[in-house]
Amino acid sequence: MRRRAVAEEICVLYHEAVRAELSSVSKGGKIMPSRDLDDLDASDRRWFVKAAAACIRVKADAREYVVAQFAMWRAASSYHRKLLLPQPHHLGKLGAVVRYLQHKAADEVRRSRVVTLNDHHQQDGRTRFYVEERQLRGLSRARRVDPADVLADQPERFSREFLEHKGVWGAVGDLWTERAAR
Repeated sequence: MRRRAVAEEICVLYHEAVRAELSSVSKGGKIMPSRDLDDLDASDRRWFVKAAAACIRVKADAREYVVAQFAMWRAASSYHRKLLLPQPHHLGKLGAVVRYLQHKAADEVRRSRVVTLNDHHQQDGRTRFYVEERQLRGLSRARRVDPADVLADQPERFSREFLEHKGVWGAVGDLWTERAAR
């Protein structure tokens, strides 16, 4: 009984996600209506029930399970440079469980990278400015210039403390103050 309820939820979420993906791509074209599990043919219904069983087995929330599927297919779409969407038969296979687990792991890694400043114990500069260091390296790599040039051209992207830590506040302080006031 629980499997049927989860299958219905996955079915509705799936069709809503397809509608959202297609509406972001189409320019006012006809968008498919939401469908219930009972409106589907036997094959698709069976795949949604299998997806529900997999979802229950890995103790996943149905919404997170569907979001993970579409996120991983979106990544594949950008790699192949064309729109790829999961089909109902993709949701009930072992690959769907793997995609869900990979998405969860990537999400955990992303969340663990956030550096929080704690007033109770002092953090060294390397840990404290980890996010801004990554941003500086990324901008430097994207623009193909030295990090010092990025700091000189775009000081407003960084905090005053970070610029002081890097030893460039004296050179870019006026520019930073002027641009931050805008």
